[in-house]
Amino acid sequence: MSLDPAQEPASRKVFFADFNHFAEDGLLWLDYPTTHAQLRDCGLVMALGLRLTVSDGDVTADVVVSAGPAGGWRGRIVSEMIDRS
Repeated sequence: MSLDPAQEPASRKVFFADFNHFAEDGLLWLDYPTTHAQLRDCGLVMALGLRLTVSDGDVTADVVVSAGPAGGWRGRIVSEMIDRS
């Protein structure tokens, strides 16, 4: 399922992403088994343009999914990052 990035996040569910692990270009890596399992549980798959709310338990933000090198997935942050640590 792919959504227009201008739409609201795919779900109000918050998916896992590690805000301590950014790619060299500043995008947030999204390739984690936990993230993919959470998406599957919601009937979603990672896809270009998918908008998600992600968090590592301390920091939360909305991202739009983009392709990374070697088939990996990354997220471009499109909202304010909220830090609850």
